[in-house]
Amino acid sequence: MRKLLLFLVALGVAAPALAQLPTEPPAEMKKQEWMLGNWSGVGTMTMHGTEMPYTYTVKCDWFGQFMRSVSVMDFGAIKMEETSYMTWDEKASQYTNYAFTNMGPTPRIEHGKEQDGKLVMTSDPWNVMGETSISRGWMEKVDDTHAKFTLEFKNGEKWEKATESTFTKKG
Repeated sequence: MRKLLLFLVALGVAAPALAQLPTEPPAEMKKQEWMLGNWSGVGTMTMHGTEMPYTYTVKCDWFGQFMRSVSVMDFGAIKMEETSYMTWDEKASQYTNYAFTNMGPTPRIEHGKEQDGKLVMTSDPWNVMGETSISRGWMEKVDDTHAKFTLEFKNGEKWEKATESTFTKKG
């Protein structure tokens, strides 16, 4: 009983501080609100000269201050499943995304900004399928139900386009 009483007193003291914690996405994240919902698309990924057709599904929702994206890129023989959390880094004045995928042992960390109406995100070097990779991708709103997605990988000092496709919002 005494432990319960101490817990309730501590909770009463901490409640005002906890009430001031930010739980809503910052204004900069609200600019990306158009991405919320369920999206799907098809495309072809080109890597190391090999073309691989895929289907893609993603669901984006709010998770406190973060935009959470849960996606599957299905190449038929393999599926890349990913959960990511994007937020606004006030100190650096940029978006930061933490992506956890079944294709790599560590998260992909990306940073970016809006450029010419596109959300452009570039990754730090990360390990995917045993190789160190740097990627750059962007999403661009076409209209209320369509978005264009482009993904490139750095090869030496050059960027090589891996895919470009249009996704349709399902709801």
